Amino acid sequence: MSRTVFIARTANDLDQVNRIVIPTFALEDFRVAIGSKTSKCYLPKGSPGPKAGTGGADDFHFIPEKETIEIRYQIHDTAGLVTGAKLELFTPFKKDPLWTLDFDKLGADWWAHGKHVIKWDGRIVKPTVEQKGTDKDGGLEHDLTKIDLDKSLKDFPEGYATLEFPPYKFRLTLVSKDHAEHGKPIYGWTYWQILIHGFEFELGPKEAVPDTNDPTALQLNIALRKKIEDEGGIPADGATRKVRLISNIYKTASAEMGTNQGYTEYKTMWGNGPLIPILAKIRLKDSNDAEVKLDESDKGAVALGNTQFLWDFEDPDEKTDTQIGAGQAKTFVDDAIHYKKAKTDEWPKGDNCHMDRGGKRGDSIKTLFPEQDGYAAADTLTEGKFPFEVKKAKKRKWAALAKGWSKGKLKGRTGVAFSPSRMAGDDYQLTVYLANEFTKLDEHRLDVADEQLKAAATIKKKTGKFQVWRQMDIVKYVRKKNSIGNFVSTNIGAIQANYNKCYTHIENGQIVNEQLNAPNYNTLARNRIATVTSSNLAADFAVHPTADHSASASAFKLRTYAQFTAAVRNGFVLSNPTLSATDIDTALNNWLVANNVETDAKYAYAMDMAFVFAALNLADDLRLLNGVPNGITVMHFNCATSARADLAQAVGVAGAAIDVVGATRNKCLFVLLWDAVDTFVHEIGHHVFQAHFGPKPDAFVAGQHDAADLACIMSYNRPRPDFCGFCMLRIRGWDSDALSVTSASNKS
Repeated sequence: MSRTVFIARTANDLDQVNRIVIPTFALEDFRVAIGSKTSKCYLPKGSPGPKAGTGGADDFHFIPEKETIEIRYQIHDTAGLVTGAKLELFTPFKKDPLWTLDFDKLGADWWAHGKHVIKWDGRIVKPTVEQKGTDKDGGLEHDLTKIDLDKSLKDFPEGYATLEFPPYKFRLTLVSKDHAEHGKPIYGWTYWQILIHGFEFELGPKEAVPDTNDPTALQLNIALRKKIEDEGGIPADGATRKVRLISNIYKTASAEMGTNQGYTEYKTMWGNGPLIPILAKIRLKDSNDAEVKLDESDKGAVALGNTQFLWDFEDPDEKTDTQIGAGQAKTFVDDAIHYKKAKTDEWPKGDNCHMDRGGKRGDSIKTLFPEQDGYAAADTLTEGKFPFEVKKAKKRKWAALAKGWSKGKLKGRTGVAFSPSRMAGDDYQLTVYLANEFTKLDEHRLDVADEQLKAAATIKKKTGKFQVWRQMDIVKYVRKKNSIGNFVSTNIGAIQANYNKCYTHIENGQIVNEQLNAPNYNTLARNRIATVTSSNLAADFAVHPTADHSASASAFKLRTYAQFTAAVRNGFVLSNPTLSATDIDTALNNWLVANNVETDAKYAYAMDMAFVFAALNLADDLRLLNGVPNGITVMHFNCATSARADLAQAVGVAGAAIDVVGATRNKCLFVLLWDAVDTFVHEIGHHVFQAHFGPKPDAFVAGQHDAADLACIMSYNRPRPDFCGFCMLRIRGWDSDALSVTSASNKS
């Protein structure tokens, strides 16, 4: 730089002082502020301190669009050396600025000597015309909020600074084309943030349930979502929400009991698990630290931009002591769920059903958060399409990264389609994190394979526990007569208690609860009776030819024991008219003994055994499953015969899980002949593919039971309080082919 300087001269004998001062310029202060709150000003080392002092905070924050702040700076340039300025926006995670605002287009007022205040609401702009400053408090005021948004930058899709890149750094640089070396300094910087206040979970809308091109699966998932909604929605941390998967899946032939068909059918119905839309409402902190609900606020949701949120889960330990109690069944289940629990190369660890037994634990392919394409934010949702983009995390393979919506019906939200395992008893606790911090490798800091993530409480939120259950429905309960007590309603708690230990809920829907009304009942009954009496003389004597079977609470109306013996005696008299009364009595007694009906009790038992299958077939003839929805139908007779009912004889057949006309894979019929909870549980167990076990008169399947538990309710050994552990796991949905009948073998 060259300057011509004229110096005044004085006499030779006098002292004189002439000083030449080189003109300079400087940035004396730079910060952002709202009211009395400001960020901190930073100037290069050796610079004079900020004119406004050293106060301010590095965590200054506000919400773009919703709040308007001030960018304050002060320039010393009395000589007019500054010829331009630029404002740059940086993030710690990228070398180059995210946005540069060159003041050239705005005009010289923006870098003039003195104080400046720029009104700014976080918008990204690219000015094209000059904007004169206006006088304010001895300085100039400018206004970026009057300039249109620039949405061309991919980092700021809505034209506003976003939650994706904080902490932000503003750098203001002064430009002097000919005199740059005289700036002291020529730049300054300050920090500011957009801060999250927290999250609030909600169940996603029905439209957000993803359609996987399987209409049946879609309807199952929609019904499940509604059930979760009706029961309270997303559980709070510390609470548990049962995820009840409708599982009306039953045998279609007795040969399927004791096979792995139940596992196959359940897998067919629920595949890799249900799909449940779970959303998180995002809350930001305004400049006064107040919570702003973006889903309810008229402005501010634009701050979401491309911000991603990491969705993660934990597998809490199963509480078998409270779910099952003490005993062999607990031991068996404990051994099975601890399989590979400590395996060092499988994350996350836990005790849910392992992939080797049909579950998802240890399987990085069958994710809990399947990828979703999402779609552009809209005021109307697209049925069957998940709204948010969801991608699998790179290193934390069991987790996912999801974006949110900055506008539209789901404004201010992010979410995932949660797909737990279908295995009853599996449980999960979900956590959502703000994932806006990156490593030097341009990867999310939270996207690591560590078991536990470390993050500030303000950037994460944890749900309560989702616990998978199966559900089977009692949809029809028919009593032969209303004089029979309502066994199902009276005992549903005890019935459920058994199945609850298998994480299976028996829903007492009873869509139809009625007295049997069959005008042709006598005809059907007599046809079935004929199949017995044609080859059983005692049974023939037990039935009066004109008996009104429809009037009895039992399947068949039989003669009382006194009437039976009288009928037999009369038969002897008619066939042997020459015998004396004494001889008739002797012959009668001998005949009764020979047919094992010499007492009332023996008569009741013999007739029960003679007519029980006729009664079961009669239930088939009644076509009780016509027009009935999927689930369990119960036909309740007060015993197969009135002889047993009159005597209240407990010994005999108490019920049967029969295969009837109209039964399908999804609906079945159970005939109850005696009020016994263990029989009810046992027979439904047959319908859900469980075979007999233990000493009994007919065949049983030892390979589908815990070899050490002879008290399984599927045996005939009383007391039989519970299912064995093997049965419990089969009912839960586990692959029984991958289990051993020896408990300890299932642990390793």
